[in-house]
Amino acid sequence: MDDLLFHGGALCTPEGYLPRGWLRVAGGRIAALGAGDPPAERGVRRVDLAGRILAPGLIDVHVHGALGYDTMDATPAALREMAAYYARHGVTGFLATTVTAPLDEMCAALDTIAGVMAADAAGGRPAGARLLGAHVEGPYLDPERLGDQDPRHVLKPEPHEFRRLLRPGVTRLLTLAPEAPGNADLIAHAHQQGIVVSAGHTRA
Repeated sequence: MDDLLFHGGALCTPEGYLPRGWLRVAGGRIAALGAGDPPAERGVRRVDLAGRILAPGLIDVHVHGALGYDTMDATPAALREMAAYYARHGVTGFLATTVTAPLDEMCAALDTIAGVMAADAAGGRPAGARLLGAHVEGPYLDPERLGDQDPRHVLKPEPHEFRRLLRPGVTRLLTLAPEAPGNADLIAHAHQQGIVVSAGHTRA
């Protein structure tokens, strides 16, 4: 892995914005940064930012698809195309997001996400943005606040069903209407599995 020295542009750092700065990467990690011109160093590949901004990559936790591809396609090709598109727009990690659909279709999407994540882990750093897991949106939503979600597939939480959607290491985020009957048990189970619960499509 190359050691890189970025210079000639602006930096967004945890301490603030540097209108002109430099940043050195060694072994794939930020090793040093500063304002102004970089120190003279040998053995690094220099990258001139030409006045552009160098900033941390974005992590998108709610994204359904891109370029005609969708998480619900449940194909590795769709997820790969999405990842490549997001990387071109500054996103370095994302949660592939489902919609309220028949349970088997949602599970097929989760199976595909799990498979792509496993393949990426086995093969090293993936091309494009990194697939960090799934955001399960629905089907435990308020029928009066569905937006574009399909009302035919809204469910009341049954443990034998929702356990199929709550997959440790794959399902990272779950959007539901917390006030809906039975969702308290679902929230508790998600919490036990380390899954973040988000209120959405709700009257709460």
